[in-house]
Amino acid sequence: MKSFLQNWEKMRSSPVAILGAGKSGHGAASLLNRLQWEHETYDEQGRVFTEDLARKCSFVVFSPGFKLIHPWIQMARNLGKEVIAEMDLGAAFCKDKIVAITGTNGKTTLTTLLSHIWNVNGRLSQVAGNIGNPLTSVVANSSEEETTIFLETSSFQAQGLKILRPDVVIWNNFEPDHLDHHISMSEYFYAKANIITQMNPDGKLWIGESVVNFASQINYQFPYAYSRIDCSSFCSNTVSPDHFLSSFPQKENLAFAKTISKASGIDESVFFDSIKSYEPEPFRLSKIAKVGKASFWNDSKATNSSAVISAFKNFSNKILWIGGGREKGERVDLWINEVKKYVAQAFLIGEVAPKIHSMLRSESVDSEVCESLGDAIKSAYSRTVDTIDIVFSPGFLSYDMFEDYLDRGNSFNKLVFDLKKRSTQTTQ
Repeated sequence: MKSFLQNWEKMRSSPVAILGAGKSGHGAASLLNRLQWEHETYDEQGRVFTEDLARKCSFVVFSPGFKLIHPWIQMARNLGKEVIAEMDLGAAFCKDKIVAITGTNGKTTLTTLLSHIWNVNGRLSQVAGNIGNPLTSVVANSSEEETTIFLETSSFQAQGLKILRPDVVIWNNFEPDHLDHHISMSEYFYAKANIITQMNPDGKLWIGESVVNFASQINYQFPYAYSRIDCSSFCSNTVSPDHFLSSFPQKENLAFAKTISKASGIDESVFFDSIKSYEPEPFRLSKIAKVGKASFWNDSKATNSSAVISAFKNFSNKILWIGGGREKGERVDLWINEVKKYVAQAFLIGEVAPKIHSMLRSESVDSEVCESLGDAIKSAYSRTVDTIDIVFSPGFLSYDMFEDYLDRGNSFNKLVFDLKKRSTQTTQ
């Protein structure tokens, strides 16, 4: 037990206010139910959190979708109420070892990969956090068995933490992202860096080259000694060419996983045996079908420029690119020049399509604005003459046209499989 919650049993006379009715809110509710502590959930789309209600609560738990400057959070603080993140509530009642993992790209894969390696080698582990399984839910359903929790932590979750004390922190990379939420790259960096400030002083800190480089640019001093993992010198040839982790975007994750596993006492040969059975999360760069001379690749999870460029680097020849969506504050002009190195033609969708189209045309890259994802697939396929890769790596948010990146990825797969079916029928 930590912080003001050390005497939690004496606080149960008043209910807890939960801000947010999504997964994190449900997770907080499940943990409070286990503790037999009354609670009320408030959401902007449902029940409103008022000053009278704030006065009656014991403390406030907020979901990561709530900014720290949200009026409800400010109101509660002004009334002298303790306000903590959902992840802090979970940490206050967690007895297990916590390995916090953050980064701009690849953190979900690294989280699930490390958990897989631990479980394969008889070390009980679970994944939690930004991966869609709130820490409060994991703690609410925990057993007495010793477990390592691999906790994926976004900048939204890290910035408000006060109670969580990770035993290990892994920060794999840092690139532009979420600039619709953070006012600058520096603020984005410091939001993530709070997870380091919070870590157990006796813990272990692993960071990537891009994190060190940006820290140097803004004169950030790491509060603890760290181990830097240089992925540029890491050789991934020991992985089968058809393995998910052999692709360029996954080289960094492989380097981190191998180094951390070795430091944790897992032999190299055992490590490589373990990753053979690893199944990646959906819609990371993967080939889904070949239709005629075109190979279709789905990378729907790519929602920023660095993820897109990493995907492009996987191909030795120029590709046909399907991309676009809703912007989130990243300056497109700073990376669009890089696109022309890899893209023969672009087929653009979503709100940002006209802007990218104009920029690509100024760089003499042939591009087309398409009304839908289906139109983009048809147009790209109609341009195939020789063997070529058609890569769907959006680079932007999905919410202008889809529910989320999963809906977007599933839609792409269905449209490509429909195209393949029609193509097969016409050739019979």
